[in-house]
Amino acid sequence: MYCRNCSNEVHEKAIACPKCGVNPHSEKNYCFGCGTSTKENQVMCIECGISFAQQSQIGNDNGKTVALIAHFFWIGWIIALVLHNQNKSEFGSFYLRQTLGLNLIVLFTFFIPFLNILIGMIVFIFWIISLIRSLNNATNPVLLLGSSFQNWFKTI
Repeated sequence: MYCRNCSNEVHEKAIACPKCGVNPHSEKNYCFGCGTSTKENQVMCIECGISFAQQSQIGNDNGKTVALIAHFFWIGWIIALVLHNQNKSEFGSFYLRQTLGLNLIVLFTFFIPFLNILIGMIVFIFWIISLIRSLNNATNPVLLLGSSFQNWFKTI
């Protein structure tokens, strides 16, 4: 996250910017999502699409709701994607990419006899680990393909 007063990168839970001392959520000179310079009356970043007004209403969610909903297979993933497009966050993007990858593995192995059961159990274990990590606000990729999911689906 970036300070909206000076564009310095700050922790998402920071109450004051270590560079300028201003509440990084209060000013509107820079986008808190990508650091792009903004105008005083601007309500949305034209670079990354984050709504400044919506962020102040949502509070400190920072994508956790999107991350949790994305874990509920295809329907939850689609709902999470719609929510994410209204209020983009790196945390939400991370888990949208992770769960999309897990969902695609299940989909592509569904029609392979015997192998689908084994792969399904492994993916289910990865899914549980991913869900627990999202509850703990951690962004660790799932084993084996998690980093690849981040690269393959980086447009999300």
